[in-house]
Amino acid sequence: MNRHLATLLLLLVLSLGAKAQYFRLENHYITAGYGFGSFIQAIQSEVDDVTSTYSTSATGPVYLKYEHALTGKFGIGVAVAYANFGFDYTEKDASGTTTYSHETDYTTFSILARMNWHFAEKEGFDPYIGVGLGYRDGNWTYKTNDPDGSDEINYSVSFPFGFETTIGARIRLSGGLAAYTEIGLAKSVVQLGLTQRIGR
Repeated sequence: MNRHLATLLLLLVLSLGAKAQYFRLENHYITAGYGFGSFIQAIQSEVDDVTSTYSTSATGPVYLKYEHALTGKFGIGVAVAYANFGFDYTEKDASGTTTYSHETDYTTFSILARMNWHFAEKEGFDPYIGVGLGYRDGNWTYKTNDPDGSDEINYSVSFPFGFETTIGARIRLSGGLAAYTEIGLAKSVVQLGLTQRIGR
């Protein structure tokens, strides 16, 4: 039943999109998305499964992208991505009377120049392959109020080079609005979101 429902929904989306070419020369595309299958989410899942005495929080990865159609096949633009992971726990001292906290935080951010090749567009369906190069930052922090614990730690990545490559597709929903998905090497394995076309 679920398989048939998914098939019907997919056919509906495709039918909505199959009215006009989506990727057009000189148009602009603004994309917002969310990532699934990231390193941060994997850590959060493992910790949450092991014990309830730890608390975790995660934001993202979230994606914001801009693309300008140079030709009917190639576009260039910028891809920005952000993610944050927090991992906190408490413990008592040997006497059991004093509670100490331990806080770990990881934040990663990238801004990449990106090029997409739109290789086989059908009406309303826009598959593409993209590559991005640019700046990446990642920062780990750890702090505790335990006098016998480690000093505060603040560590940033030593090589701030960012790279991503994905394959994806946009499916036109209505007007200039499209759903998008990408899979590949980025801050997450899978991305889902929306793209708005600006132009004729």
